[in-house]
Amino acid sequence: MKDCYLACPSNSVKCTFSHPQNSYRNPSEGESRIDYILYKFNKKNSVSVKEHRYALPSRVPGQNFSYSDHESIEAVFEITDNKDNFDKDIKINDNLLRKIELQKLKNDSLQICNENLE
Repeated sequence: MKDCYLACPSNSVKCTFSHPQNSYRNPSEGESRIDYILYKFNKKNSVSVKEHRYALPSRVPGQNFSYSDHESIEAVFEITDNKDNFDKDIKINDNLLRKIELQKLKNDSLQICNENLE
């Protein structure tokens, strides 16, 4: 698993708990990051994090309080198809399986021949 916070080059998120603009903030508590967006991908796709940012304004519109005691976050991903690389891996695996099957056939054939020669 990868963390969007670490993967995004243009990360605007500094902390999600005890944020300086949060109405529920207790100044005696230190700022910390308690909200995460983790992601995972496979060989078939390439994933990059384009944006990692706060999802909501610091105050509820028309009110003098925040949505929560911690800030929500969101991420924007770019997912591209690595079909060519994936197909290449499949071909390599298919070739390897064929070689293994051929070797097994050779071994079985040799065993039958040796048994019949005795």
